[in-house]
Amino acid sequence: MGKTFYLKQVFILLKHTINKMSLNPLPLIKAAIKAVPAVKYALGLAGIVAVLYIILTFRIDPSITLWGTLCIFFLMFVLLLFAKISENSPKFFNGPGKMVIYAVSFLFVLALTFLLTTTFFKWPQELRSILQRSKVDVVVFLKYKDNQQIELPKDGSIAISLNKRPPIKKELENGKITLYDLEIGDVLSFTLNTSEKYLLAYPDSSYVITSNKIIEPEIILDGIDQVKGHVVVIDSPLKEVKVSIDSLSTFTDDAGFYKIHIPRQMQKKGYMVWFKKDGFKIVQKAAHPGSDTDMSMEKNTR
Repeated sequence: MGKTFYLKQVFILLKHTINKMSLNPLPLIKAAIKAVPAVKYALGLAGIVAVLYIILTFRIDPSITLWGTLCIFFLMFVLLLFAKISENSPKFFNGPGKMVIYAVSFLFVLALTFLLTTTFFKWPQELRSILQRSKVDVVVFLKYKDNQQIELPKDGSIAISLNKRPPIKKELENGKITLYDLEIGDVLSFTLNTSEKYLLAYPDSSYVITSNKIIEPEIILDGIDQVKGHVVVIDSPLKEVKVSIDSLSTFTDDAGFYKIHIPRQMQKKGYMVWFKKDGFKIVQKAAHPGSDTDMSMEKNTR
């Protein structure tokens, strides 16, 4: 019976204490600071720890943290300035002060609106790309224009300009390179240099780094849309020579020149060219993009 009585008294005492306590934590904090002044330093330290935790958790770029801190100090200064003005010159708020207050209020509402749209609609920019400048590894994979099945360059190099800085040369490995520790939002541009005449389809294009981590610049192989050359016999032009590539054919003109246009669906890295004329030996020669395929024919002695 004694234990029950004491428990009941403790319960009543706790209930009485809770009823007297305010749900607002500010009076408690003020009372704690008044009782122990060092509490305010502990609160400041806790605030710094909380900010560091947020920065590390969301991997926020240090530059964004710095600018955010500067903005907070600036706003604190503005708040202090308005407080002093309101104390000493209340009439200030009847004139230019009103304009300043309206402008600051408008900017605050505008910033809040953009924060909502970027959070839920990813406009004007995805919130994650603003707050989180993530380090990503990006693969630059050369892709032939129009998805044609043409072998990609296995050697050569790409000069890469990051955010319009001086270009850095990277060696190709089977038509691709890997770039490490780039940030989302970085801008890349390329210049291609290979032993064969591969060209960038859009040399003036820039590529923005996203979370996709893959960039596919389109390339073309210069000169594969035609095969041309000069046919001679003992250094003299040879006319009416039939020049054939698969199902395509043409004849040399009076000066011994020929040109065969290759349809897009038949274009490839190299061609085998056949040369035929009555009274002459049939010969063949490999044609390479970007260079003339000349032939010196011999008469058939049989």
